[in-house]
Amino acid sequence: MTHARFWRSVLLAAALSVAGLPTNAEAEPSAQQALDLAYEADDLFAKGKWDEAYSRFQRADALAHSPVFVLFMARSKKNAGKLLEASALYERVATEKLAFDAPKPFRAASSDAASELAELRGRIPHVRVVVVGAPPGSLDVRVDDEPIEIDKRIALDPGEHVFSAKAMQLEKRERVVLAAGAQEVRVELSFVEPRATEAKSPKRGSLAPGIAFVSLAAAGLELGAIMGGLATKTSNDVKAGCIDDHCLKSDAADLDRARLFANVSTGAFVAGGAFMVTGIVLFVVRPGGESAPTVGVGPRGFTFEASF
Repeated sequence: MTHARFWRSVLLAAALSVAGLPTNAEAEPSAQQALDLAYEADDLFAKGKWDEAYSRFQRADALAHSPVFVLFMARSKKNAGKLLEASALYERVATEKLAFDAPKPFRAASSDAASELAELRGRIPHVRVVVVGAPPGSLDVRVDDEPIEIDKRIALDPGEHVFSAKAMQLEKRERVVLAAGAQEVRVELSFVEPRATEAKSPKRGSLAPGIAFVSLAAAGLELGAIMGGLATKTSNDVKAGCIDDHCLKSDAADLDRARLFANVSTGAFVAGGAFMVTGIVLFVVRPGGESAPTVGVGPRGFTFEASF
């Protein structure tokens, strides 16, 4: 037996013996039964079986009343999370009128109950139920199927609770989990249907990327045009000195330059076209938009598809 359980057992025995009830083999049947039940209850209490411990302490107190038994009943309820019932039991012990010669365990139980009750009251959560937009007529508001008053501070045990409001053929329900120590939780049961909100257009990004690509496209197309013009002029100058498609060897270098100008022109036009398509796409679907374009290259040029 642990040190704490030893002293609880001593206290339980003293709860009867000091009250003038014998606890030996010659004890009155009710007193001995009460003590046996108290020892069983203490064993269950130590194992954390709060409901069973409470039941044994309650039966023991019914056979031979002792504030000590009621104190342990309150502690069992508190440990089980039933703070409202525990509060009532603590108050019952703390306010019990004791005789001027009441035994010390009785007075100790009364003092312990008062201090534990003060601590417990700070852990009991409270709610205030508000009903909005209820149709005219009778209104039935409940928590866990028990009727309550609206807009009134109500104490409840910690844990999940179901709040409901009925009016005519309409009913609104709300599940709320209350934490220990919550000062006041506002629970709103609304019969007002929320208005449908208009869908907002997706946020569009900056035009800067599109402008940059279009600028590059313009530069590419301009370069292609210039180089194409040089290629044509150089080629024509070479062909002017040719006889029956036979050109002078001295014009070979000019002919190579004409071909180079033509290749650069073609590359610049291709790059400019690609930049132009990209710039148009970025104008239509800017960074940050939700639409995603599809860009492709086919025999007829560049193609793209986008959602608007």
